[in-house]
Amino acid sequence: MDKAKQKRVLLLHPPGKLRYQRDTFCSSVAKGSYAFPPGDLLLLSGSFGADVHVEALDALAEGLDPQQLRMRLDPNAWDLIVVQTATASWPEDAPVLRWLGERGARVALNGDYALTHAAAVLGDPDSGVSAVVTDMFAGGLGHWLQGAAHPPGLLLRDQPADATTAPIAALRPRHGIFPLRRYSLPWAIHRPVTTVYASLGCPMHCAFCLAGTTTFRRRPTDDVLAELHDVRRAGAKEVVFFDSLFNAQPSRARELTEAIRLARLGLSWSCFSRVDLVDEDTARQWRAAGCHTVLLGLESGSDRVLARMNKQQTTADARRAVAILRRAGLRVCAFFLLGYEGETDAEIAQTVQFAASLDLLLASFQAVVPFAGTPLGEALRDRTGKILDPVGFDDDRRPMSLAEHRTPEQLAHLCDQAYRTFYLRPGYVANRALMLRSASEAWGVAREAIHLVRRRRS
Repeated sequence: MDKAKQKRVLLLHPPGKLRYQRDTFCSSVAKGSYAFPPGDLLLLSGSFGADVHVEALDALAEGLDPQQLRMRLDPNAWDLIVVQTATASWPEDAPVLRWLGERGARVALNGDYALTHAAAVLGDPDSGVSAVVTDMFAGGLGHWLQGAAHPPGLLLRDQPADATTAPIAALRPRHGIFPLRRYSLPWAIHRPVTTVYASLGCPMHCAFCLAGTTTFRRRPTDDVLAELHDVRRAGAKEVVFFDSLFNAQPSRARELTEAIRLARLGLSWSCFSRVDLVDEDTARQWRAAGCHTVLLGLESGSDRVLARMNKQQTTADARRAVAILRRAGLRVCAFFLLGYEGETDAEIAQTVQFAASLDLLLASFQAVVPFAGTPLGEALRDRTGKILDPVGFDDDRRPMSLAEHRTPEQLAHLCDQAYRTFYLRPGYVANRALMLRSASEAWGVAREAIHLVRRRRS
């Protein structure tokens, strides 16, 4: 290949004042000092053939500010720049896109904001955005780069949307081009750590979640296993499966888990699941294949609020699932949402106490954000007649209160209080020490503990 004619692609994770998590169509902010790998960009790196030169620039992980990014990046050196953005970070992302547009860059955009505001993004002549990714499994960016008029899984400027579902491409993400040693996760045992998608979408329809509005699809087991071999060659020691539900199709998940066990890759891993998909056999199989932690969306300690969320689970179901996983030797992390529509302060306190009563490795308390495109966001708009656009809001430092009696500052205080109540218990500190699996994890825990103690609202 003549390098002078070789196509060049840059995968850009923009800078930000906060530690944004822009992936999985679920915009959020890290609650600690850790740095998530940009999972969506990692996946999209597999959209291009071996004849394309691909590089990654993670400005967020490298701590670059917008000015430093401009000094570092020459937009004209690339045939295509793929940018990952999110609803929470959009006010900071938009100036970066305008700068790229001014420099004449060809830009494709991915993320929840791009998906739910595609017409506005593509219709902005100053942004430089020519395409929006709608299906990360389709490999459409590679086709578009090579001149395809109707690339699968993309919306293009001045081109009607194609509503058909594209076939799943054979993707080989390029983990080695990302700065894996810069990434850390609070539940990870080893570093370097990276992410892998075995599936996209979610067959459930929780009212607050955008993933449930997209079609669930799973990659072939052989493709995922080939990527895991690449992950190991890239030097990673741990993988987080970023699937919304790793075992949404239990039989396919069992097949992949057994393939991982037989491959003996030497990778530890973690995954996301639901309480009603947890059973004794599944937990034992995961543990035998190298899984050490399972992440569950428990959301609330109130069955009334869970029903409003359309979670289709109860607090009793959550207790049962946590107990099963712990008996199998797996650690459990849980996510909780505070400030849901109609939720009382007493129910928020009930959720915090419920979290403290479970045998959890970690608990994340997030303020609810009514993202566009979710059933919650659409229902609030229909009921109030107002468009509650959460652009620039996040689930930690800049929450949006859905209750007239509760200000954003009060909701932020409740989230802060939840963290302190859960993590500063003497029993928790002792139990967390017993769950440590490596020196790397111990150092990470110490770093997060310092961050928690210093945590203050400005």
